[in-house]
Amino acid sequence: MSQNNRNIHPTDNPIYPGLSLKKQVTESIGHYFSHLEDEDPQGLYRLVMGQVESALIESILQHARGNQTKTAILLGISRGTLAKKMHLYQIDIANIKQ
Repeated sequence: MSQNNRNIHPTDNPIYPGLSLKKQVTESIGHYFSHLEDEDPQGLYRLVMGQVESALIESILQHARGNQTKTAILLGISRGTLAKKMHLYQIDIANIKQ
């Protein structure tokens, strides 16, 4: 199986081994909590997933130079699902650097 076609385990970082996205997210969430003091926020799952997913989509769109079909393939989702998520997160293809 070629490197390009292999399934990537959620904790793998094939580009920079040892640099875990999970670790970076954990550190960012810890930083977020350290600034809340005694406040207990509600809906953290939705907040975090929305922030991460929208950033991921925008980053991959930039990498793919605005090519939505290529972006969907890289993300492993259908072109229709990508379109729905772009609408949900108000991602305008005109604002993507091509």
